[in-house]
Amino acid sequence: MLYFVVHIAYFMKNFKKILITLFFSILIFIFISAFVVSAEYDKKLLRLNDEKKYYEQTFQNWEKYQNDLKTQIENVKKENLNALSDAKAVYENLLSQQNEIINNHTTASQQTIVTGSSQIGANKVTISKPKTVTKTKSS
Repeated sequence: MLYFVVHIAYFMKNFKKILITLFFSILIFIFISAFVVSAEYDKKLLRLNDEKKYYEQTFQNWEKYQNDLKTQIENVKKENLNALSDAKAVYENLLSQQNEIINNHTTASQQTIVTGSSQIGANKVTISKPKTVTKTKSS
């Protein structure tokens, strides 16, 4: 029993040292844990900030792409309108010349000289304007 009393007395003598050592060990563990947690939190914030910048840049690029596409569409519309107005001008010009072209074509076809050759010789045939025949009804 004396043996236990001596050990208890020895333990009580060193009890303050053990408590102080245990306290500082726990304190160091808490500080290290807090440092690790704050470092992880900072990494997470940096990662979120990078994602935010990425999405903002993507959104800006999307807006730029949309604006470029709208500009291209407007340019194509303008080109098509210009081509349409040019085609309309050509059409109106041809439409105004239609009667003249038809008259020139019919007179040219009526005055065509047809040539042919044979063993005997060349024959020339001229075609004149067709005669107009008017019929009247007798009552």
